[in-house]
Amino acid sequence: LAAMATQTVEATGRTLYQPSRQPNATWSSPVSGKLLLEAGWGMYQSRYRTAHRV
Repeated sequence: LAAMATQTVEATGRTLYQPSRQPNATWSSPVSGKLLLEAGWGMYQSRYRTAHRV
């Protein structure tokens, strides 16, 4: 749950967010002028959560 205009932050529960994944890939090709083949792949993952309420 999140805070709304009619509800304070203290009155809400703990908010859990799903992991954020951002995949990316790259490729290059010109095979000549001394070659050049490239490939790349990566994945960025992050997790967010709110602090426990006291």
